Amino acid sequence: METMTRDQFIRHARLALSPDVLEGLYERISEHNGEVAQFGDSWPGALVSIRRQTEDVHAIERQLARLEGREPRCFHFRVQSPR
Repeated sequence: METMTRDQFIRHARLALSPDVLEGLYERISEHNGEVAQFGDSWPGALVSIRRQTEDVHAIERQLARLEGREPRCFHFRVQSPR
C-alpha cells in the first residue's frame, strides 16, 4: 500500500467528500430508511454496510479538517435502525 502526501490526501478527501460522490450514500440511506419504515427492516447487511461507509466518511473528514485547521463538518447521516 502506497502512502499519500498531504496534498494528495487533501485532493483525495475533497473528491471523496464532494456532494456528487456522497449522493450515492445518501440515496442508499434513504432507500434503507424507506424499507425500515415500510417493512420494519431492510436488505441483509444494509445497516452494517451503511454504518461502515458513514464511519469512513467521518474519518476522512476528521483528517481533512485537521489538515485544514478547522472543525469537522457534520454530514447529518440519519440512519434508522430496524424494529
